[in-house]
Amino acid sequence: MNRAVRLGSLEQLGQSVPQASIRANYERWKSLGVGKTAVVTGANAGLGFFASLGLAAAGAHVILACRNQSRAEKAMAAIRRRVPEASVEFMQFDAASTLSAMALAAELRGRQLDILVANAGMIHTPSTREAGALGYEQTMTTNVIGHARLVGELAEKFKEGQLRLITLGSMSTLLMRTDPKI
Repeated sequence: MNRAVRLGSLEQLGQSVPQASIRANYERWKSLGVGKTAVVTGANAGLGFFASLGLAAAGAHVILACRNQSRAEKAMAAIRRRVPEASVEFMQFDAASTLSAMALAAELRGRQLDILVANAGMIHTPSTREAGALGYEQTMTTNVIGHARLVGELAEKFKEGQLRLITLGSMSTLLMRTDPKI
């Protein structure tokens, strides 16, 4: 195995090599979020929910950036049941809308932001091609363009400090041939 230190590796961050068991890694990382603020898009279900839960358990303040406030509130309640001291809040974000990305970025610009988990997207893609915002295909708009706009709108935050971007994607996009224009 190549032991060379990679940019952003755990060794550079002073965290050493991951342990063999999940529990050992949990113990090692459980306080790494203390004092940090994380935004997780699509945080009401799936990977976004579990990323939010893990970050809250690690001590981070987690902003659940979701399209549906009711579902986000249920996710926050579930996180608080598992992590009673969790610090969580909801912010509106629809990954299919560049206007929503711009609005979320405007809310985040004046706040501390350490982690952005770009996760929201379509898991169950339509059986036929559908137009999304700006005339691009809906899956491309939701899974890529909305997040690209959000990241672009937050470019200054990346310059300010150690903002970490984590992107997650769905294998469902492989089920359909991608043509960005319909």
